[in-house]
Amino acid sequence: MVNVLIMDNDEFFLDIFMSLVSHLGFKPYRCGYPEALLDLLHDDKFPILLVNLHDNYFNEYDEITAILNRIDYKRTKTILMSSYYDTDFEKEPFFHNLHAYLIKPKGLLHLKKIFHDLSGFVNNQNKQNLIKSVKWTSKQANHVNSLY
Repeated sequence: MVNVLIMDNDEFFLDIFMSLVSHLGFKPYRCGYPEALLDLLHDDKFPILLVNLHDNYFNEYDEITAILNRIDYKRTKTILMSSYYDTDFEKEPFFHNLHAYLIKPKGLLHLKKIFHDLSGFVNNQNKQNLIKSVKWTSKQANHVNSLY
């Protein structure tokens, strides 16, 4: 099962997203505070990050953008959700690395498709990690690739 880290400082919405992600076949984990996010992402346990921004996050805009700018987007596919489109985000380096930027509530309708697409990314990433971690002969590597 694929792990998804969900960052949300509102318990009500956090519970909703935990249920939704679980219902879609993923293993959700909570992260309520932005400071904890980077520590959790460093151990490669979470290939998918779902960040739900509320209006009160924009009081901490500099802190949030600093964190989002430090994520390794090659290893972690990130979905950012907000209640309105913030043009300031477009100027931030992280913006063009996001997998999706959804505006609530309408954007939530796209979550099922996005998570389905990301499961393919995670499966391919897991395959590549398996192939890299073992010393294969070329014949064995070709066989393993053919299984996927």
